[in-house]
Amino acid sequence: MTAADLVAQIRALAGGLVRAGFGPGKVVALMAPNMPEYAVIFHAVALAGATIATINPAYTAPEVRHQLTDSGAVLLITALDFMAVSSAGVAGTGCTQLMTIAQALAQFSGPPLLVQVPVDLARHPLALPYSSGTTGLPKGVMLSHRNLVANLDQGIYVAGLRDLGGLSAILPYLRHASADERPSGRWRDAGHHAAL
Repeated sequence: MTAADLVAQIRALAGGLVRAGFGPGKVVALMAPNMPEYAVIFHAVALAGATIATINPAYTAPEVRHQLTDSGAVLLITALDFMAVSSAGVAGTGCTQLMTIAQALAQFSGPPLLVQVPVDLARHPLALPYSSGTTGLPKGVMLSHRNLVANLDQGIYVAGLRDLGGLSAILPYLRHASADERPSGRWRDAGHHAAL
């Protein structure tokens, strides 16, 4: 996937998500391993102004159910290999839509969204990754656009890579520790930074 393809797919999916009502106040869950489409979905949800909740693809159905319920996700997008666990996990939750990555890209892609849906960049939760649950059930960690941009800037400054907009991810994308390593960059709009 070229950088141009990535941006085009993000904008097309974001446009479709907005038209389908997925914007500020909505949570979209994503359960997948590291793969190019992960970045497309993650950033399209962010561009649409919704919140992305990342789910560990090694989770069992009860663990998926806990996270869907806790996050308030209304849509779960999953890799095909995890559809059985995802299907069992959505039972009894407020998550009313479940689809594979391919289905989501086909159903929601449309005319591109060219600008970030307005949100409070300092307070709006862009990402909702979950802790590993070592001291109890996993807990959501709310990360705003500003949180992620600050993390990127800190990493770039420490690494001495001031002209680099993002770093290659080493950790699984779902981990909050890799939030500043996702295929990402900074989006400037009206003097504000948003995470991409």
